[in-house]
Amino acid sequence: YQGMVLRSATMFVATAEQELVSIRKLRFKQPVAIVPNGVDIETVPDRTEPSEIKTLLFLSRVHPVKGILDLVNAWAEVRRSDWKIVIAGGDEDGYRAKVEALIRHKGLESDFEFSGFVDGAKKQACFERATIFILPTYSENFGIAIAEALANELPVITTTGAPWSDLVKHQCGWWVQPGVKGISGALALAMECDTDELREMGKRGRKLVMDKYTWEKVGVTALEVSSWLLNQSQPKPPSVKIYAE
Repeated sequence: YQGMVLRSATMFVATAEQELVSIRKLRFKQPVAIVPNGVDIETVPDRTEPSEIKTLLFLSRVHPVKGILDLVNAWAEVRRSDWKIVIAGGDEDGYRAKVEALIRHKGLESDFEFSGFVDGAKKQACFERATIFILPTYSENFGIAIAEALANELPVITTTGAPWSDLVKHQCGWWVQPGVKGISGALALAMECDTDELREMGKRGRKLVMDKYTWEKVGVTALEVSSWLLNQSQPKPPSVKIYAE
């Protein structure tokens, strides 16, 4: 039944190019509109000079697919005493215990801080206290936390498991292969950047979000797609991708 419903769809909506690729692999030939998720743009307060200890922020589910064990292993290779890692996010199926066990095994307890699930003001405070955002994920359909971090003027380290090649195009982060090698290399490069360089990367990241991922921008794209779907004699919006043999 589900397959029949999908085959009868007039159009699919994807949040990123990677979802478009997945749809085509399933041999669906309908038009696909790429309409990203939107983010709320808060006023970013002036960041104070960083303290002696800078912070790498992981904010997502504490779950195997997020690559947290890779982060711990990578950190063991490149750790610096003037940086720490904050892990914010709800524990899923007791996975946090496995992460903490690896941290203890590596002798890194003083480098990691667990904040648990955060939302609202607590979540915003995590962004404001951070220096760099990191999400070493293996699979992400969009990665809303990445967009939120960029909106908060944070450079981002993530993997090609997330559809964020924009980090490289707009020089606001690192986009590397999943796994310890990719993450450790990005961490080493990021921690070599001085404060001014990281701040400029953060500004470029916020501009990227303002240009592409605000709800206003997403709303305009969605309206264009809807109008074209109702009247396909209109010019096709660039966000709509037609199947090519």
